[in-house]
Formats: sequence, C-alpha cells, structure tokens
Amino acid sequence: MVVGKKYQVPVYKAKVDETFAKNPLHGFLQNLRNAINHKYLLNPDWETIYSPGEKKSRFILNRKVLERYDEWRSLAREYLEKHSYEIDVESVIAEYRTNMQRFHSWFRGAMMNSFGRQISEYLSYEKILKGEGLKNYWRQILNYGVQHKLDPYQYLDRFLTPTELQTANALQPSKEQVDLMIKMADEFEVCDDEIRGMVYKLFGVDS
Repeated sequence: MVVGKKYQVPVYKAKVDETFAKNPLHGFLQNLRNAINHKYLLNPDWETIYSPGEKKSRFILNRKVLERYDEWRSLAREYLEKHSYEIDVESVIAEYRTNMQRFHSWFRGAMMNSFGRQISEYLSYEKILKGEGLKNYWRQILNYGVQHKLDPYQYLDRFLTPTELQTANALQPSKEQVDLMIKMADEFEVCDDEIRGMVYKLFGVDS
C-alpha cells in the first residue's frame, strides 16, 4: 500500500476497498485477530466427516462461541451473518488467499502498465548488481569444491528444485547434463566462460 500511494495507478483505491477496506472477509479476519490478541482465545472445534471412501477432518469456529465477543465491527458482523452455525477455518483461509493473489496479480499488471519502463530499467540494474555478487559467490563455492574434490551430485538439491533435479538425473553424467543444470540454476545469467569452465572441472567433464 505504501507503493500504491507513491506510484498512482488507475482504480487502485477501488481495488484496495474491494479486497480490504470494504470486504467483509477481511473485516472478519482483522476483527478475529483483535479478539484473539486482546480478549480471549477462540479455540476451534475439530470435526471429522465420513462419506463413502473418504474421511475429511476440519477445524470450525462455532457461531455462538464467536458471538460471545461483543466488539465485532459492522463488516465482521456482516460476514458472520452469512454463516448460520459455523465457519470453516480452511475455507476462510483459502478464500482470503485467493483474494490476495487476485489483488497482487492485478497490481503487478497495473504497475507494469503505468510504470513499465521505469520498472524494467530498475530490474535490469538490479540484475547486474546481483549478478556481480553471485559471480564472486560461485567462484568461491566452485573453487572450494574443486580443491576438496567434492562430489557435486551430493549437493544438487541445494541449487535445483525437485522437478529440476529429476530432469537432470534423467540424463547420464555428461557435458549436456551439466549445461542443463547450469541453465536451470543460473537465474541471473552470471555463468560466464570462467565459471562454466570451473563447473565442468568440478563435474569432471570435458569443456
């Protein structure tokens, strides 16, 4: 919201009102936090639902228990009144997460539409600065690995996601495999000829 105030984008306030200021769900969660922090702990009930071939457990907040708290604001009460008996905690969180994701997706797009040139310029400089720092980092890591004759395959899970690791392991140890792993791990494109040569040496493949 600080960014939104400094860099004005169309309909920003309307979107904030829709997602936060005038949203009963947001009002309820905000008020619920206040109730738990300042009044008393509202312990959820545990409920298990059985159906053919399925067992589902959930946490629920009982409507009557919630109404013991007498400081619900209008938006929070509006949300409460939509639920006759109980509120499913997981459903509340899932709904709020969807709202947040929708807002941030819109805001990123709106910022790019309004300030795309400035943002792109900033990101390009950020990439350069991070890249220079990462080059020194990779030189130190690779030098250490080569000097101590470490097995790089034991450390791949620190630099590759499980999916990337599975893709890399589908190939035989080779220059092709190493090039693929470099491509996946080199987010800021810092792998110049010097660093690539060090990676080849660590993995024991011909350059």
